[in-house]
Amino acid sequence: MATIWKYALNPGTNCIKVPGLDEPLSVGFQGEQLYIWCLVDPDKAGREHYFLATITGRELPGGDVLGMFIGTAQSPTGIVAHVFEIADDDG
Repeated sequence: MATIWKYALNPGTNCIKVPGLDEPLSVGFQGEQLYIWCLVDPDKAGREHYFLATITGRELPGGDVLGMFIGTAQSPTGIVAHVFEIADDDG
C-alpha cells in the first residue's frame, strides 16, 4: 500500500533509507527544517537513496553526479534550497 512519508534534509548529501521508494514528490520547509516527501511502499524492502540539498549560489558537484531535480523551496528567512536525487549507478 502506497504511503507518503517525509524525511529531513540537511545541506549537502543526504543518505536516506527509503522502503519501496516509488517517487520523490516534493520538497519544502517546515519552520527552518528542509524536508522531502516521498511516495513509498512500507511493505517493500528499503534501500539507501541519496539526495543533494544545496543553497542558491553554492557550487554544484561536477560531472554527471546529479540525477533528477526534485524541487526548490524557500525557508521563512529567505534561504532558497534546491534538491536533486543523486544518480545511482546500481539502479
